[in-house]
Amino acid sequence: MIRLSTGLADAMVGDQGMRSAFENEGMVLNIYAGTPPASADAELAGAALLVQISGGGTGNDLSFEGPVNGVLLKDSNQQWLGTVAVDGTPTFYRLQSKSDDGSASATAIRVQGTVGVAGDLKLGTTALTASNPQSIDYYQLRLPLAYGA
Repeated sequence: MIRLSTGLADAMVGDQGMRSAFENEGMVLNIYAGTPPASADAELAGAALLVQISGGGTGNDLSFEGPVNGVLLKDSNQQWLGTVAVDGTPTFYRLQSKSDDGSASATAIRVQGTVGVAGDLKLGTTALTASNPQSIDYYQLRLPLAYGA
């Protein structure tokens, strides 16, 4: 089993890794309805964008706090907010660049996860309604400190 030091994990998610990449790309968090793509590299293929979450809900880039023990957290001083565009049941999200068009890409900087009351991104509802605000109060990415079979 491969084990990473906490310092390496923090560097990988912090200013030398994910946090830097996210903040350089100008990230938003898009919440979709439909079948999640097989991977974050795959095309969106028919998924419906329900809401785009941005800094303050005004299109500003999302920001993150420094890593702690291999965990990258949403900036607690920034409101992550959006207005729901269409009614729907959220099934997955992508943390992605504002300029990402959702086509297949092995070079786009993306994180994809499930959405729901028990998903990777937990929401307080299983249905989003058009014109309602949607906030994300807590978001984290954790880098495992051990890998292997």
